[in-house]
Amino acid sequence: MELRHLRYFVAAAEAESIRKASARLNVVQPALSRQIAALEEELGFALFSRAKRRIRLTPAGEAYLADARWILREVELAGERAARIASGKAGMVRLGFHETAGRSRVVSDTFRDFRRAWPDIELRPLQMTSQAQLGAIDRGDLDAGFVYLPEKLPSGFSSLPVGEHRIWLAMNEGHRLVAQEHIRVADLLGEDFVGLLRTVNPVYHDAVAAACKAAGLQPRIVQETQGEATTMNLVGVGLGLALAISADGASWTRGVVIRPVEDLSLVMSLGLVWKDGVSGPTLRLIDTVRALLNPV
Repeated sequence: MELRHLRYFVAAAEAESIRKASARLNVVQPALSRQIAALEEELGFALFSRAKRRIRLTPAGEAYLADARWILREVELAGERAARIASGKAGMVRLGFHETAGRSRVVSDTFRDFRRAWPDIELRPLQMTSQAQLGAIDRGDLDAGFVYLPEKLPSGFSSLPVGEHRIWLAMNEGHRLVAQEHIRVADLLGEDFVGLLRTVNPVYHDAVAAACKAAGLQPRIVQETQGEATTMNLVGVGLGLALAISADGASWTRGVVIRPVEDLSLVMSLGLVWKDGVSGPTLRLIDTVRALLNPV
């Protein structure tokens, strides 16, 4: 059975005439009659009852007509869906993001603007470390990712810088340092800290540790966690202080206050990264980020 058999059958059923259907399809009547007869033979039952020059659907033919129309419509829609994907108007983008990058205005606005502009493209966010994202993009498991940029990207990668994040001190809102106008490393000596396990994100952990060492601070870690959300929750209940990377000093956890430490410095550049040669939906995502960075 071929799709043309279904098209011929539907045309004949709607016209209730082989002659009219042949004119509509631009197919000679004998050929159209043979194709419909072949379809009936393959199915093993009659689709039409024939009387003089008119044809009428049998009960089985009526049931088959509904399914034939559905099949032909699905085939048409499949072509339309494929064409939209090929043109970048539909499909899916797997977008990675570092846990702390989610607080960037550009990142959150990207999710909002992309979904509004391209509702037929599924945006699938996946949280992972910057290093894991680069590996996933290289393997083809991710299409793009918001990562903290290394000094040099691997060959075959492109990036679009979106902002700089700095190191901040996170404190319980009742901590004595909240009322202090200026906070320095000397004020942190002897304080308890909550920190991220190194195994979770070695590069991030080591960057913070190096900044602390350069400033003469060796945080006394009383609790290590698997993620920043847990870290901030523990800060919120007063277990200790924490050092975090963020675009600004806005707190993202209830009961936690974020402040700079004047003589503690660490800057990490956040960027959108993708593999060279991307097309379709991923290009739409890149254009969305560019528009946010360079509004008209």
